Amino acid sequence: MEAHSVLANVTPDQVSLDPYPHFVVDDCLPAAYFNALAASYPSNQVILDYCRSHEDRRFNFVEGAARANDRYDVSAYQAIEHPDLLSDIWLKFIQYHTSSAFFSEVVAVCGDAIRRVYPALEDTIGRPLETMSTGIRYRSDCDVSLDCQVGINTPAESRSSVRRVHVDAREELFAILLYFRDPADDTAGGNLEICRWKNPHRKRFRRSEVDEVDVELLETVEYKANRMVMFINSQDSLHAVTPRDPSPHTRKLVNIIGEVDKSIPRGLFALPKKKDLDYFRKKIASKRKKLLGV
Repeated sequence: MEAHSVLANVTPDQVSLDPYPHFVVDDCLPAAYFNALAASYPSNQVILDYCRSHEDRRFNFVEGAARANDRYDVSAYQAIEHPDLLSDIWLKFIQYHTSSAFFSEVVAVCGDAIRRVYPALEDTIGRPLETMSTGIRYRSDCDVSLDCQVGINTPAESRSSVRRVHVDAREELFAILLYFRDPADDTAGGNLEICRWKNPHRKRFRRSEVDEVDVELLETVEYKANRMVMFINSQDSLHAVTPRDPSPHTRKLVNIIGEVDKSIPRGLFALPKKKDLDYFRKKIASKRKKLLGV
């Protein structure tokens, strides 16, 4: 079965600019194709074994065991270099969604939105979006590195969120989430929240995380099979996953991303630090250690 693109039926007019460029598409893939992918979705064990065996990507294990409600995934380069553990339909899906043809689709749908967020991007890289070189993330020296990660959030032992309000890595240009919710999974939670700054003139981060008092919720996207969410990543692309009730089910999702890690290694935006009382306490403690030589 040939690969179908997640962007095949998306047009630029579907992109919402509020609070940052994004869109949500239901029934993203043809039903028969989606069902075939879902039926051969890699098992938890296959994904966790990939994560354990590739030390260049760090995942959280406690004495060899996966942590509850944590993220684990297989990157495109791992799948392509070790094809024996994935089905043919998944290999073709991953290969297409890390191809130059797919990036051309991204530009056709989101090119105007990318230019709106990053008006100097093409000058910085030295060529138009349409002619930028692409390759596999972690394995290519190119303008835009592409990855297609097949992943899970492990079963939840208590009500918890896999990650609250944050922005993605500074080198990430865009992200696509495609959900593979199991029909038997009736767990409450695990939805995506689209947020915005309460004060756009005071954007402050703890690394890439953001205090919830500094944002307001704009939209909640339910975790639903064959639903796709795409956004352009920036300082404003605040999002979170809602807490999930205790559950034996894994939360299954594919993450397709494009990065400028080789062409703009410093990243696309800054992450100004939030300077609160805790911040100043740590600074004072650090300076005290230096002065006392301890």
